[in-house]
Amino acid sequence: EHYALNSRFILGDTDYSESQRNAMPPVSWPLVRTHAGSGRKFLFIGAHAGHIEGRPVAEGRMLLAELLEHAT
Repeated sequence: EHYALNSRFILGDTDYSESQRNAMPPVSWPLVRTHAGSGRKFLFIGAHAGHIEGRPVAEGRMLLAELLEHAT
C-alpha cells in the first residue's frame, strides 16, 4: 500500500489535519510489476510504500526496508 504522507511520517512530519490526510488516501499497487517494454519484472517500492497487504504491518514494513536497502 502506498501512502503519499508515509515518507513524511518517517521523517517525523505528522502535523496534518484529518481533511489533509483524507485528501491523500492510501492506494494499493502491486509490489512486483512488469516493465511494458522489456517484460522484465521489477519491484515497485520507495518511501511512499507503507506496508504490504496481506502481511502484518510490522512484518511488511521490515520487508520493505530490507528490499529498499538491497535495491539502493
